[in-house]
Amino acid sequence: MLFDAGRLRAPGTIESSLRSLTDATAVVVQELTPEIAALATAFPVDYPPDPAARIIGATARCLGLPLVARDQRQQNSSLLKTIW
Repeated sequence: MLFDAGRLRAPGTIESSLRSLTDATAVVVQELTPEIAALATAFPVDYPPDPAARIIGATARCLGLPLVARDQRQQNSSLLKTIW
């Protein structure tokens, strides 16, 4: 989306640019597993309804990692440790 909006620019395809970025940095791309997908659907109704927010939150929860979140509903969730 940042490429489409012109906020990020890189030569070649978006896929090749993202691969170059992850190869050159410490960024790790986590696979979307069935466990993460299922957990994303199990958050309570007061958690943000956005599917991307749920997948990111579920990934953090499955990996036992804190979530960097500005959304108050995510910060208030007892299911996740949040930073920010």
